[in-house]
Amino acid sequence: MGGDHPPARGEPPTGVPMVVAELRRTGDLERAGGEVRLSQLAAGACGPGEVEYYADLVHGYAALRRYQGALARGLQAAQQTAPTDVPDAIRALQADLDFLAADDGARTSASLGTTWTSTCARWSSPSRRPP
Repeated sequence: MGGDHPPARGEPPTGVPMVVAELRRTGDLERAGGEVRLSQLAAGACGPGEVEYYADLVHGYAALRRYQGALARGLQAAQQTAPTDVPDAIRALQADLDFLAADDGARTSASLGTTWTSTCARWSSPSRRPP
């Protein structure tokens, strides 16, 4: 609920006292839980640093879901592809992983694609097919 840092120039303050004053002015203070409840909510709210941290977590989990989807599609393709077409399936998956890595802008993501390619290359040998 604000109050952690001063408002930007020209912006009205948004701390608990200002919210309480506005709710009192409109007659909605008690309907909103009262001054004590608003103070409790504000005390439990994330600060700006925490919001950034949780946004990074959400972004990271979204990236993991994209990689999981690409890897699941790659596994399905490897299982449904004739042994002679496995290199093409590997190249297609590598292109998907490269696209995801470039989209994320993270250099660590690229190593996932390299590892996956080397694993699939081992699988393409008839004696080392996955179960």
